[in-house]
Amino acid sequence: MEHQEKTAQRIFFLGALVWCAGIIVAPFLESRGFHTLASILYELYGKICHQHRDSSLYFGGQPLAVCIRCTAIYWSFGLGCSILLFISHLSLKRNSTPPLWILYSVAALMLADVLLSITHIHPSNTITRVITGCSLGLTLSWYLLPIFTDAVAQQFFHKPQRIFQ
Repeated sequence: MEHQEKTAQRIFFLGALVWCAGIIVAPFLESRGFHTLASILYELYGKICHQHRDSSLYFGGQPLAVCIRCTAIYWSFGLGCSILLFISHLSLKRNSTPPLWILYSVAALMLADVLLSITHIHPSNTITRVITGCSLGLTLSWYLLPIFTDAVAQQFFHKPQRIFQ
């Protein structure tokens, strides 16, 4: 793998790591009395998550910045990126990504869990939220990391675009 592609992957991983850290930093700051900084983070993450206290994990007596499912999605996405980053012999070219039906299937399972819970047919619980969130996060890393790598290589390193090949 070329140096530029590895650099792009490291940037992507670092961004995922910072995003995941913020999920835990918000309740940490809140529990230590840094209410203004914590509220800024909670508000930021509130743009992408409902943040219901009854479906959240807690740290330091405070809810994480996102719900259980979102926490599972983001942390498993970061884990997936780290796995892909540290497996040096794996080629992450766009044509080596899994078929899209895998992504659609994982997303459909999560959607089914949400819809079954909303319609009160079967309540969602911590286990189903973690399983569906982790499944989606890990799967997304296998699709988004190669796309990001190609986009950065094209934009900053003037490499030919492979995204749609």
